[in-house]
Amino acid sequence: FYAQKMKLTAKALTMRVSRGLGKSARAVVQERILLEAKRLLTYSQHSIQVIAERTGFEDANYFTRFFKAHIGTTPSEFRRK
Repeated sequence: FYAQKMKLTAKALTMRVSRGLGKSARAVVQERILLEAKRLLTYSQHSIQVIAERTGFEDANYFTRFFKAHIGTTPSEFRRK
């Protein structure tokens, strides 16, 4: 998706991101998703379902598993802290 928007091949985008940032394009996208999710959890009253949808997840349960795997806590627990 991102490569197409930039008129690059996926491989070319991955190589440029890796050289420029020292991490994979996937890692950069995941970091951005997590940053936005944490922002929404902290500063909004949106439900976990709405936050999941706004960060590109159709399934709130999958979003919760993704969030916990990367942050170490569920979105609900993160919000309560």
